[in-house]
Amino acid sequence: MGIARGDPAWKTMSCLPVFSVPSGQTGILPDEGLHTFFLVRRSRLLILAYLFGSGRLEMAKADELLAEYGAYHRTRGNIACHFVGIPLIILGLLASLASLPIVELGGMTVTGAEVLILIGTIVYLTLDIRFAIGMLAITAALDLAGRAIGWKVGLATFVIGWVIQGIGHAVFEKRSPAFLKNLIHLLVGPAFLLNEVFFSPRRRAKESQ
Repeated sequence: MGIARGDPAWKTMSCLPVFSVPSGQTGILPDEGLHTFFLVRRSRLLILAYLFGSGRLEMAKADELLAEYGAYHRTRGNIACHFVGIPLIILGLLASLASLPIVELGGMTVTGAEVLILIGTIVYLTLDIRFAIGMLAITAALDLAGRAIGWKVGLATFVIGWVIQGIGHAVFEKRSPAFLKNLIHLLVGPAFLLNEVFFSPRRRAKESQ
């Protein structure tokens, strides 16, 4: 998939440092003249926004993602459903992945659940270190719970969580989930709840009164 010069993503990429290498010196790339490599620093989900978004490269910031996600979660009923559904989904997913051993490290079996937590932590670090720390603590606790309940209960928990999410959108919000527009919102959801509890401007405003 190419990017047209008129696309906003072209302007974003044109501002990045460029390194050109003759293809004849690589021995790997096909012979198409000069190949351009873009060094992306502090991308802030540049690649993820391209992969999961509408096909455009975007510099997605945490506040922008939270605001967009929040537009799909305005009613108290829907938010309440998400406070129940999202933890159940994460618990069920981690419980299921805990049954997939990856490697033995220091007498501990690292499973697919820990790999997922690691990937998630890296993604959240690109958003905000507070989200990364908070989500790491929460998912670590859910990982321990997931190991205890097993994959069968975890699978049921996963399904129940999605049902509750669906009720929130169908009954209260009356709007389709945000991830149908942009799959990155599957990762924004837990951060949104964390933000609502600890970092929400509305919460800080109430505490300052």
